[in-house]
Amino acid sequence: MMTRLTCWIAACFGLGYLPKAPGTWGTLLGYPIWLGLSLLPYQDLLPARLLTAGLLALIAVPICWIAERAVAEIDPGWVVLDEAIAIPFCLLLYRPTGGSLLLLLPLSFALFRLFDILKPPPIFQIQRLPGGWGVVLDDVLAGFYTAFALWLLKWIGVPGL
Repeated sequence: MMTRLTCWIAACFGLGYLPKAPGTWGTLLGYPIWLGLSLLPYQDLLPARLLTAGLLALIAVPICWIAERAVAEIDPGWVVLDEAIAIPFCLLLYRPTGGSLLLLLPLSFALFRLFDILKPPPIFQIQRLPGGWGVVLDDVLAGFYTAFALWLLKWIGVPGL
């Protein structure tokens, strides 16, 4: 029973079982998570946002590990919790505010999916870590890549960021 519940959570309450692009659906769930986390105390401070995102990742590691063990498969496609919890890392430098979201959300989504799919070094190597760590940390690192790319675009003057 507990394994079944854990797998359901790892699949983001069924999103991972959708027939097309489960990682995309898991990523989309990350945006309401990011919005919800922004309501917590001290989330206007970058260290608090980083700590909150980090705690979420630490919670996801054993969940993803149990799901992997339940089906005896490394990083099964239906496990999309890792994509969902990566979005707060993508948006570490941002708070949810009106106008900036029009460009920020689709751009962060596209960049994250790109880094998650292409897995530039060391993302590819990190995904090999055992015990749920590889499942989660490759997406966390793709989230950091996204945050850096967004910062760089903002730095060069892309309006709306």
